[in-house]
Amino acid sequence: MRSQVPVRRSPIARRVPPTGALAVVAALVAVLSYCSSPSAGSARDSAELTSQGTVVDTPKAGTPSEVEPVTGLTSLGDSIARALVFAPTTQTWFLAAARARRLLLDLGRVDMEVRKDLVRKAAYRQAVKQMSWVKIGQRFRMRGRWGAEDVLVSGFDTWNGRIVATLQVSTVAESLARTVEPLIVSAMLTDSLLAPVLDTCNRDTASEDLVARAEFVRDSLEQNLRDRSQPPYLRLVNTTRVVSTRTLGCFDGGRMILIVSLRAGNVEYAQERAVLLSDSGAVTPLRVGDLRFRAHDVLYAFDADGDGFDELAVRGLTELAGALVILKPTGRKSLDRLTAGFAWEAR
Repeated sequence: MRSQVPVRRSPIARRVPPTGALAVVAALVAVLSYCSSPSAGSARDSAELTSQGTVVDTPKAGTPSEVEPVTGLTSLGDSIARALVFAPTTQTWFLAAARARRLLLDLGRVDMEVRKDLVRKAAYRQAVKQMSWVKIGQRFRMRGRWGAEDVLVSGFDTWNGRIVATLQVSTVAESLARTVEPLIVSAMLTDSLLAPVLDTCNRDTASEDLVARAEFVRDSLEQNLRDRSQPPYLRLVNTTRVVSTRTLGCFDGGRMILIVSLRAGNVEYAQERAVLLSDSGAVTPLRVGDLRFRAHDVLYAFDADGDGFDELAVRGLTELAGALVILKPTGRKSLDRLTAGFAWEAR
């Protein structure tokens, strides 16, 4: 019987794993060496792998995010683009007014001086043309005291810190813009031509009884304001004054709107009352819902939204600031803002 001699394996042979295991170990070593290398950390900071396997760039840790430059603009145009603040893309009602003998549509504000230098002004127009969501050729339905018409955006400009669009208007509107001050119109963004609405309202004459009634109501409102409203600071007492404005129109349930306000300082303090008067002399109190401004001066009435009833064109005022505003009388016995534009601030 043959004796069996045990076979001794080499130490090296015992340490060599099978071929498949060798591949796994090599892969683990590569991964560990990659994670420990300096370049791997920066790679993980600059990109992340999503669950779908897509690499998404992310800011490096510890570095602030930067605003990407606007493509297609010069360096000057790019810096101006960062100072542009446009109206929300959901806005459909805008305000246009006569400025420099032409009708301009307010689109927002520019927080930079762009008027005094021709190169800067050209870069500004280029930036607005590229950044504005209201484009050249876009259609607006414009309504003023003379009626309504459809207009197209023809270009862009600036006025007193505002981003404005120039308009292709009729000869009637162009003539009024050169001669009437203030000329305020509403502009509704639209994609199609709208049927005109015949305006038959008489806004020029009122009965003597209605005028006398308005004077009596004005005096009563002034007395009420003086009795119930006092400036909070003694330094404002000597500057207290009462301002009243009114206009005729074809309002829903009334013929005249009267606004009386008690003010002190540079509209640092203000309290106001608004009422609607009917042909019979009945008085309906109105709440002014335009909370941005403390006082409002009535300019005139016109049908700003084409519903057959008039809205108010007013000048809204607060401390060291103001704007043109169109207020709409509503069934809730209030004056709510339809739109506003050409805001200004004292500097």
